[in-house]
Amino acid sequence: ATPELTYGLLRKISAEVINRCGGDVAVQDILDGTNLGDCQQTLRDSIAAGEAWKASYVSTKSAVNRRAGNDESRRWDFREASLFAQIDAFVQRCK
Repeated sequence: ATPELTYGLLRKISAEVINRCGGDVAVQDILDGTNLGDCQQTLRDSIAAGEAWKASYVSTKSAVNRRAGNDESRRWDFREASLFAQIDAFVQRCK
């Protein structure tokens, strides 16, 4: 796969983590002050999912780069600040 395709796939994974976790957050319950224990747990789970995705990326990047060796075309040298901007913002909102 080309770097552009890989980068696009990684961004889609981030978007899917946000989509799935965000769908579980009961915003109206938070605003109404009901089921706060459940809401807090959902937010903690969402934070953990975002952090787990980033940790999985770092681990996979390391393995890919080891395997690629000196072949620069196969290395993962993506701009992580850009790659994780959305997931970082989501996790921050959950906090």
